[in-house]
Amino acid sequence: MRDKLFRLALFFSITFSACKEDAVPQGLYNYQVERLLSGDTAKTWVLVSSVIEGSTTTPVVCTDSLRLLITAVATDSINVATLTPQMNCTAFDTLDLGDANASGDLVFTDSIVFDSGEIWIVTEITSQNLSLSVDASIMRYNAK
Repeated sequence: MRDKLFRLALFFSITFSACKEDAVPQGLYNYQVERLLSGDTAKTWVLVSSVIEGSTTTPVVCTDSLRLLITAVATDSINVATLTPQMNCTAFDTLDLGDANASGDLVFTDSIVFDSGEIWIVTEITSQNLSLSVDASIMRYNAK
């Protein structure tokens, strides 16, 4: 009995101490992260703030409102494109960043890995909020 209690206590201490260090929810599978990003088919994320070299900026005018369009490509892949508003703010220019996968063999680790080799670190993800660390900048998005 004493041995079983020790094993159970050890299991819980390892499990919960690992959870405290990670910013993304524990137990998400990589395909679930891809589904959150793409909304199951296609989802637009609107930039709400960026932190570059410690300075936080927020979009003020429509031409500042960069967007991410994330589309499910297959059951195990997403496509990421940026949507940049044109000067008249009535349309967007699209730049395809390429296909990507959520990291981890099955359980999500912490990043989005592009076919090109580029890596974006996911610091927060929910169905409505997304924070990414890209090239030493932190980008925060809300679902549109």
